[in-house]
Amino acid sequence: MPNDSPHPQSANRSGLQAVVVPLPAEIDTTNHSGVYDALARALRARTKVVIADATRTRFCDCAGVNALIRVHLEAAAAGAHLRVATSPALRHILKLTGADQFLNADATVDAAQNSAGQWPSSPACTDPRESPAELGY
Repeated sequence: MPNDSPHPQSANRSGLQAVVVPLPAEIDTTNHSGVYDALARALRARTKVVIADATRTRFCDCAGVNALIRVHLEAAAAGAHLRVATSPALRHILKLTGADQFLNADATVDAAQNSAGQWPSSPACTDPRESPAELGY
């Protein structure tokens, strides 16, 4: 991931420990694996809530959307939760691709933290055996 992203930060709202992982301004084929790795690392730390802070993300291609969906599925399999704090641009991309049906998106990090205790995760596809490729991503 680019050096402009700070390290993950812990936050405690709604009674659950959440880790906020800042995402870069652009997510594409050159850095999507770094985005996935940072989110998956936070998940492997047995965090119950991972918040992807994409409020500064202006561009995200299908590789980036796929990385977010993969982490969402892995979080569900681990009994954890992924929330994405989105910029308007990313929110639009998620809607265009249909990924907004799978991902729990909020307009701000604070909103994501306040919503962190809302279970279950999104109504569509929380079965970790369903891969993004099987879903058309």
